[in-house]
Parts: sequence; structure tokens; C-alpha cells
Amino acid sequence: MSEQRQLRLPNGLRVTLIHQPDARQAAALAQVAAGSHDEPERWPGLAHLLEHLLFSDSAAYQGNDRLMPWVQAAGGRLNATTLTRSSAWFFEVEPGLLAEGVTRLADMLAAPQFTPEAIAQESAVIDAEYQLIQQHTPSRREAALFTRVSAPSAFQRFHIGSRQAFGADSGALKQALHQFHQQFFHTGQISLWLQGPQSLDELAQLALRVSQSLPQGGEREPQAAAPGFVADADIALHTQGHGQLWISAYLRGDIDAIRDGVTLLREFLQDEAPGGAMASLRQRRWAQQLEVKWLCLDRAGGWLALQFDTDHPDAVCAWFSHALRALATTSPQQQRHYLHLAQQRFAALMPLDQLRERAFGFAPPAGAEGFMPLLRQLADAPQARLWSAASVQGEPVETQGFRLMLRAWRPVSVQDAPPALQFHPLAQPAAALTPPDARAPLLHLAADSAPATLLLRPDFFTALSPATAVGLDRQLRPLFALLRHQGGAAGWRESQGSWQLEAQLPSGCEAWLASLPDALRFPAKDRRAAPPDDVAIRELLRQLPQAVSITAGTGRWRAALHGGTAKQYAAVAQWLAPIVWDAGRPEQPERRGRQLIVDHPGKDSALLLFLPCPPAVPLAALRALALLMEPRFFQRMRVEQQIGYVVSCRYHRCADRDGILFALQSPDIAPDALLAQCHTFLQQLRIADDPQILESCRARLHALLAAPQEAVAAMQLALRRVGGLRDIDEASVAALTQTALHQAQTHLLNEWHSGVLLRTR
Repeated sequence: MSEQRQLRLPNGLRVTLIHQPDARQAAALAQVAAGSHDEPERWPGLAHLLEHLLFSDSAAYQGNDRLMPWVQAAGGRLNATTLTRSSAWFFEVEPGLLAEGVTRLADMLAAPQFTPEAIAQESAVIDAEYQLIQQHTPSRREAALFTRVSAPSAFQRFHIGSRQAFGADSGALKQALHQFHQQFFHTGQISLWLQGPQSLDELAQLALRVSQSLPQGGEREPQAAAPGFVADADIALHTQGHGQLWISAYLRGDIDAIRDGVTLLREFLQDEAPGGAMASLRQRRWAQQLEVKWLCLDRAGGWLALQFDTDHPDAVCAWFSHALRALATTSPQQQRHYLHLAQQRFAALMPLDQLRERAFGFAPPAGAEGFMPLLRQLADAPQARLWSAASVQGEPVETQGFRLMLRAWRPVSVQDAPPALQFHPLAQPAAALTPPDARAPLLHLAADSAPATLLLRPDFFTALSPATAVGLDRQLRPLFALLRHQGGAAGWRESQGSWQLEAQLPSGCEAWLASLPDALRFPAKDRRAAPPDDVAIRELLRQLPQAVSITAGTGRWRAALHGGTAKQYAAVAQWLAPIVWDAGRPEQPERRGRQLIVDHPGKDSALLLFLPCPPAVPLAALRALALLMEPRFFQRMRVEQQIGYVVSCRYHRCADRDGILFALQSPDIAPDALLAQCHTFLQQLRIADDPQILESCRARLHALLAAPQEAVAAMQLALRRVGGLRDIDEASVAALTQTALHQAQTHLLNEWHSGVLLRTR
């Protein structure tokens, strides 16, 4: 059970501390109460540029000591975001490194250097990002909805930034950055969140220590201005791909209470169990997906958007009004039940993701008191609705750096009666079930521990097509939702290029297990091709597993159970017998190269190159080599040559094959030239005969092996070992030598032709 403490330090810094005793990672998030709507009109994109520049050199930390390379070298995660009225920087590392990371975070907030080289570099990166975002459908939808705001005018301005917007006067740009930083980056405007297994007192001492390095300043009067919508606030937008409907409303009042109510609303609306809100939309084929997003949050309130994947916007608009009326009849018991589901969903997140939800997302409240007032406000609040689809024929409108095809739109009334909605908990009559006589070959780890966790995955070296994975996802979602209502949890996700089912099984879930084999039958082929991802590199990554695998999914599954009693194990093994059997050791894939050219509507060039680990190269040597390559590749391609927005070189496991993955996306350089750059980089890579470098690689690999292992990771590793697939261990890491690193580099160059290449045309 986590504990929380909120502080206001003497210098004005707001601090939220979360002690999470079982956390295996620790995280920090710093939020500044200034975003894109606070930047001067003369400098569109200034807040976004500052977000990027803070990761550059600061007074105390330069080069590889900066927060970004330091976190990457530690195997952690970090990112940043610029919102309308706030900006945030956040990272996650192992708990023992939290203090070092927070010290770096505070220094980059307090004392950025704004060197001319860094400003030029990040201006180029943002320009590439702007070109990328121009084709990004979600960003285009948001820009279209912003045209429905009559005031404030900030919603109509360009905020992404570009070379043209920043201009040629680097001195004036640097001065504007300094002024914006001095105006907002002080303790009266900053909030700090810290979360980890450390005690609240330890976290408080850390917050107090780093706060002393931050510039002091008082709290500014909030400049919040609630958006007002134009008279005809509904609009239609031409986009590629599937249709989507956004229903948005601005909610006024206590923002904490509003956010609490919306978190509970999201849990109700996304219920995919039979009879649930989302299930009713799917049953009528009115919508397939619903996401909830804050378009703007400030102290005056929040602009909320519900985003439906649908080809039936008129029906969904009518359904939403019906759903609000149905939710107004829910009992306190039902509200507590869905609140518990929201709390379970939140508890399953990593510390960094929890902090992001706390700062600007959907952290669950302690109670449901604000739910009914929220429903009443939603029913009466003015709405701005957006319908986007390929069928929309509009007129060109230039706005916020986009060229959008827009036209007026208004939903029409529908004659179909809305579906009845059911809310849990519901009485579930027990059914008489007869399990199969046979038993699946089910691997069992950590017997008699709790909880019982099931892992199901396709056979090794196979990959499900995107269409099959999506089809199975749709079949499984109602089953997963039912399990949540019974006290369990389940998910269908891609891990290392292989789709897998993970489920925590409560006692008494035999009816659920009995339904699982049918839900995992491969769906009939959908002849409609899924629309490509708006971002070229993400589309290539989506297609990579099929390019790397030796065959498509065969319907043969491998399974493991972590925890659970002997009785639970026997029940799972019996019910899975129709789909899980002993597949023996898999056939090893041939070492042959492959090239796939992907048509993509975007203007950027993109390239993925996967170099499989040669049989003669120890896996520990490949992974150590990747650790050396990753920061150097980024430095050369992103910093020195400014290839583009996407630059990556790292170890990657895909469809059970280990290798090095190069990923590049550029607005200016053709795929063939990008490929040549990768080859030149590997040729010119110099590995110094320095014992410290070798020891650093060993230490990082040992740390990976020493980290506590989650149940799913333990089952993945056990299944690989049973299948005869190799992995690193303590002995192979200890045996790592400088010669092995050089040989790994040589083998990769010699077997360059065995790589799997995906590129845009």
C-alpha cells in the first residue's frame, strides 16, 4: 500500500511524495506552470524549443553526464512534454539512482546553458518534428477542433515551432529563451513529484536538498481563461484511415474534483464486458474503441475530449446522451466497484506512468463523491464535436501550421433505439462445466505462490499478422473485461515482436478459462487492409516482426503458469488442452537477408535495419556492443549530422531473434543514403582497449540479470530455455572479453547481407 505526502516548501516549491514499498523503480517528474499558451506571440514554438533545450548542457552537467544520456546509460526511461498551460520533464531509474537523477533534473531546470550549437541543433530537430506532425492524424484532428474556439486566441496560434518561426536572428532567439526561462522557471511555478520505495522522510529530504538549487520566486496569478466555443461548434475534417468522432466539453470548477469524476467516468465508458458501455457500441458495430483525453487543464477547469473510432458518428452522439442518463442511475455500490477497477488499473502502472497520470492524466480518486455532479455538468455543458473520415469533402483552411480540409457538420437524429447498458457487480449464476480429459503441457513456476499468472504465446519464430492480432484482440476484450469484474486482470500485448496473453487468475474462474480456447481461434481473414500508421518509422516497426519471423502464426500456443495451487494448475492445464501442446524444439531460422519496401503516404524517408546475432557471436558480446553503439550512433546521426527526428541504434529482440536494430527517419535523406550511413558507422566504430569500458558493459549487464524478475519475464525466459533458445547469464557476462567485442563487430560487418531491411519507397 502506497503512502502519500504533499508539502509546500518555504521557498514556494510544491512537492508530492509517494512511498511505494514494492516499487522496483523510482521516478521523478517536474512540472512548470507555463506552456505553449504562455509563450510570446512573437516566438511561436518557444516553449517547445525550451522543453528540448533543457536536456542539453546545464551548469553542472555536460556531455554524457547530462540527464538524458545518464538515464539512457542506466537503462532507465525519460521524456518531456509541452502542454497548453504547463510543461513537464520526467524520468525513471532504479531506486538507488533517484537522488543522482533528481540532482541533474534540478540543475537543468535551474541553469540551462543555451549554447548556440544546442539552439541550432534543437531548432533543426523541432523543424523535422513539425514536418512529421503535419501528417500526424491525431494532431490534425486536434487542430481542427481548436478552430471551434472563439477565445482565447492562443488556441488558434502555431505552437509546434519551426526553423522559419524561430528565424535567423539567433541572438534574439537566445534572449527570448532566457526571458521565458527567467519568467517561469522558479520555485513558485514548479511542482515536483517523487515516487519510489524510499520512505517519505527520505524523499522529503531529497526534495528539500534539490529545491535549494532552484531559482526562488513567487507564485504568479493564474492566467487561465476558459475556452469559449463558436456558435456552430461542430466540424468535419478530411483524414485518411478509419473514421473518428470527438465529443468535447469544457468543465468548470474545482479541477481536482473534475479530474476525479472523469477518471471514474472513463472506467464506466470503457467497460467491454457483455452489456457494458463499450461492449454495447461494439455489439451494434457503432464504434470499436474509446479513448479519453484532456485537451487543456488549468486551474479554471479542463477541456475534455472523448475519442471514438467509428463510422457512425450520428449513432454515437445519440448513444452518448443515453449513456449519461444511464450512468445517472448507478448505485453507490456500482460506483465503488468501478472506482476499484480504476485503482487496480492505476496500481499496475510503473512509477513513471503513475506520476504522469497524477500530474496531467487520470489518477483514481479515493471516493466517488464527485461523479454525479460531473454527470450533471456534462449533460448541460456546451459541446464542440469533430467528425473526421476519408469520406469528408471540405474546403482548405490554413490554421496552426496545418492545411486542413474542413466543412460544417451536424449529427442527424437516428431511429434505432439505444442499447440497454449493464453495470457491475452483477449476479453470475454458476454453470456446470466439464473440462477436457487431456492436459496441456503447461510449464509451472513458483508453485503455491500468489497470484496465479498465466502466459500464452505463439510458437517460437512465428509472428501474427497485424490483422490477426487485431482480430484476436477484439475477440479477447470482452473476456478480459469479465475477468476484471471477477477480481483478475488480463491483457493482450506485443512483447519483443511476439503477441502474448497475460492473465492474473482469481480463484473460481473456470468459466472464464473454458471460454478462452474459443476466443483464441484465429479470426476469419479481414480483406480490408489496416491503414498505415501516420509516422513512417512506426509503420515499419509494425511490419518488422513478420519480416523477421520464419512463418506466420500457426495457431499453436506455448503456455506457462507462475504461482497458483496444484488445483489451479490442473484446471488451467485441462482447459488449455485444445490449443496448447508440446511443440518440441523450434526450427532455427535461416540466415538470409530480406528487403521489404513499404509504401507510406508521408513525405519522410524511413529505414529499419535488423542485423541478427551471428551464431558465432556470444549474446553477451552482442548486447555489450549495442551498449557502446547506442550513444555514439545518436551523437553522430542526431547531433553532428542532424539526420532527423528519429535516430536509434540498440539491441533488439524480435520474433525470438536477437540482433542490433538501426532506426532512422529523415525529411531530407533518401533510404539508400541512410543505409549507407549505418554501414559507415559500423565500419568506423572504434572500440578502445580500455578495461574500464569493458567493466562498465559487464556491470550494466550484471545489473540487468540482478534486477528482480516479474512473473511474466520469468515465464518468458523459462519457455525460451525449454525451447533451447539462448539468453545471457552471469557466466557469459563474466566471460565477456575485449576480443569478443571486436569479433562481434567483425561478424556483423561480414554478415551485413543477412540483415532484414525495411524502408519506405
